[in-house]
Amino acid sequence: MEDDAAFDLIKAELLNAEDEVIILRYLKRMIVSGDSWPDHFIKDADVFNKNPNVVFDAESPSFVIVKPRTENCGGTDGCESGCWRIMGREKLIKSKKTGKILGFKKILKFCLQRKPREYKRSWVMEEYRLTNNLNWKQDHVICKIRFLFEAEISFLLAKHFYTTSESLPRNELLPAYGFLSSDKQLEDISYLVTIMTSEGLADWPSYVTNDVYCLHPLELVDLQDRMFHIYGTCIFANKTCGETDICNGGYWKILHRDRLIKSKSGKTIGFKKVFKFYETEKERYFCDEEDVKITWTIEEYRLSVKQNKFVCVIKENSSWVETSEEIVAAPEPSHQEESEHHDSLKGKKEISCIAEKAEMDVEASQRRFGKQLKNSYFSTSLLPLPSVTPLQIDSVAFAPAINSPTSHNPLFLGGAGVRGLDIHGKFVIFTVIGIYLEANAIPSLSVKWKGKNTKELTESVPFFRDVVTGEFEKFIKVTMKRPLMGKEYSEKVAKNCVAIWKSLGIYTECEAKALERFLEIFKDQTFPPGASILFTLSPRGSLTIAFSRDDIIPLAGQAVVENKLLAEAVLESIIGSNGVSPATRQSLAERLAQLMNKNKVEEQANDLSLGDN
Repeated sequence: MEDDAAFDLIKAELLNAEDEVIILRYLKRMIVSGDSWPDHFIKDADVFNKNPNVVFDAESPSFVIVKPRTENCGGTDGCESGCWRIMGREKLIKSKKTGKILGFKKILKFCLQRKPREYKRSWVMEEYRLTNNLNWKQDHVICKIRFLFEAEISFLLAKHFYTTSESLPRNELLPAYGFLSSDKQLEDISYLVTIMTSEGLADWPSYVTNDVYCLHPLELVDLQDRMFHIYGTCIFANKTCGETDICNGGYWKILHRDRLIKSKSGKTIGFKKVFKFYETEKERYFCDEEDVKITWTIEEYRLSVKQNKFVCVIKENSSWVETSEEIVAAPEPSHQEESEHHDSLKGKKEISCIAEKAEMDVEASQRRFGKQLKNSYFSTSLLPLPSVTPLQIDSVAFAPAINSPTSHNPLFLGGAGVRGLDIHGKFVIFTVIGIYLEANAIPSLSVKWKGKNTKELTESVPFFRDVVTGEFEKFIKVTMKRPLMGKEYSEKVAKNCVAIWKSLGIYTECEAKALERFLEIFKDQTFPPGASILFTLSPRGSLTIAFSRDDIIPLAGQAVVENKLLAEAVLESIIGSNGVSPATRQSLAERLAQLMNKNKVEEQANDLSLGDN
């Protein structure tokens, strides 16, 4: 356990550490001072002759301590599928204080023998070694191995070759996803706010070049990326599409000219334009060995006052037609375009293979289940979902909205955080927890708590009791970072419940039977890292339990316990005054405080409208 905790701690530090820190604090201490490392880092196998797709996790950076690679004309012996080749030759790593040479760093890329035409994302290795006077044998190096976007690689190489941060190209920016809201006006405004608040900052929501309209869509997005299918990918550009912008395999063409984007007060604050990609060389896409028709679109946003800055949102879908509302000078479609439009609608059924497989289209799910609602309590919940951002906690991603596996009710992400313990001075994470709420949670809680700030809500026991007992649906996703036995988990929950209920004098035969049922559900379950326990709490007191071995939320629960006290106790054990996850409690308080108080996006939108006067 302690070795695992040390591994997680060192890995987290290495991920964002500067080159000098990696050399001095880690590699030098191990080789020169003889410091021990967790066994997880030591690899006897020659990773340079292995396919990284087989050895490493694409979604999690890896760090290994290995014997140096074999030099051979800039490459390695490789494997059947490809080999590592040098992109950035050795760079001196110097002390910022003294200027003394500490070690060397080189960058390698895994090159495939047969390179399919697909998204440009590649395995990259950063190899660190000491100077010969500190390690004359050169018997070990540290390798940081990651699966990177093309522009991330460009940015990495830019840092490798440039000597000062001022020399770095300012237009090399990293990935970001789009927004998703049931309120399309708010979604459009969000992109405009992003332009206004991010101009000139390092976190501008994009990652490719200004030649976005000269690139094939497959060079911009990853069809295997679930987040892309849900939110789209944001791309920064300093120019719009030209009449002659033709790329390899097709071209982008305007579907509809500028549509006005207005603030709530009716002021024009920006414009939106839509492009479709027309393929001159037909690509074939496959899902489960079947051909899939894909329609690519770009939604281009710009401000009314700063028209040289654009956010382009590239999407893959088959419902690319914009409504005619507030379209400015929309051209009549040609017969060819009409035909292609019908073709894309025909492909909607085919593209669902990709969308449904990865739970990609939240809004489509809402429409699909809208006519199948059976729970009477949901029929009164017609409020639109609030617009919230996704969260990623310790590599576990939480979408901003999901559908309940019991009522198919759309729920928004209230908050997320980790559950962990301090073990010998090191914080070890056991689970990552996300909590989703029904839309009417906001007006329900606002009656008492609107106007309170994050600190006040975090410290308020009554507030979290209102969240726990509120007459709205709740969904809890508990994802494992370490293995857990179902029997162990359920017994701890049951023990805590009995202690609390007895102290309050509310422990009855009904609660005893509910706990027996709860223990029975979990007794044969095992949860490896990445598996999840899913709880749905209905307003009437049902606790629905489901299990998942991956990120997919099942469309139905696997067991139900009809006991309101137990349902509330599960959530109370997480966010209550003695809950196991203060981080989730804090996140919930922060996000709900923002939603219950005046919407910041609207304030910024009003600022934009004032600038238009």
